[in-house]
Amino acid sequence: MIRRLLFVCTTTLLLSVSNFAAGQFLTLNSKDSLNNKPKRMFYTTAWIKLSAIWDYMGIDNTSSMNPIYIPTDGRPPDSHFTMDMYQSRLKFASAFQTKKFGEIFGYVETDFYGNGGGGMRLRHAYIRFKNFRIGRT
Repeated sequence: MIRRLLFVCTTTLLLSVSNFAAGQFLTLNSKDSLNNKPKRMFYTTAWIKLSAIWDYMGIDNTSSMNPIYIPTDGRPPDSHFTMDMYQSRLKFASAFQTKKFGEIFGYVETDFYGNGGGGMRLRHAYIRFKNFRIGRT
């Protein structure tokens, strides 16, 4: 039990560090400016994470380590390997400079934990201006 837990934790930590990639794919700025910032700005970012789990003792749930799924009925262990990229994220942001409201900022972020894993899920979506933030965060 402890050996399995250490293996899963170590593997998750190593893969989190070694298979992490993030970067801005696209940044667009207008040439005109207001408040010392471009009047219009847009960027998109991707954060990619690969998770790999080899369970040699047979927990039925392949997407997470939950102690209630550890078999205790004496059946022989059934090892399996699983990989996913559910924690990978796509981010989109846009900002507009205005004289009346200052900066109006919009942000959308998704991951792939939707529909039990593999489907796109909305993590954050909001618009921010002045001292207001409207949306989901």
